[in-house]
Amino acid sequence: MINRQSASWQIILADIALILFLTTLAAFVAQRSNRDVLLARPQAVQPQLASPQAIYRRDTDTSLGQWIRQQQPDDRLTLTIFARYSQGERQSVWQEVENLTRDAKRAGLEPRIIIEAGPKRDIFAALAYDEMPVRVPRTQ
Repeated sequence: MINRQSASWQIILADIALILFLTTLAAFVAQRSNRDVLLARPQAVQPQLASPQAIYRRDTDTSLGQWIRQQQPDDRLTLTIFARYSQGERQSVWQEVENLTRDAKRAGLEPRIIIEAGPKRDIFAALAYDEMPVRVPRTQ
């Protein structure tokens, strides 16, 4: 004969384990469907940007690479190149951003690039504590 009191805790434990399993499974399914939505629509992802520690503009005689080497070295800093172009300037802005990217890579930083259409042309680079930067070996 089975004692009903001694078996009741086992049934409760099995029920709790089943509930935990189903809850975890539902969370995995929800996370995967959210990831698929973000991958399908990358424009929905907004970059998280911190306040810049230093800003570079091409108004000076200093190149971006020289400017990077003049800054206090910190592995936590991320270089972001921001560019806005107005109608008809898209190709020239892309070319200038590519030149800045080459300078940054020679200086040891892999920049993040953000380009968008805007009311007027504007290109600048910013060092900020956004995320860990990708290091590129320096070539000179």
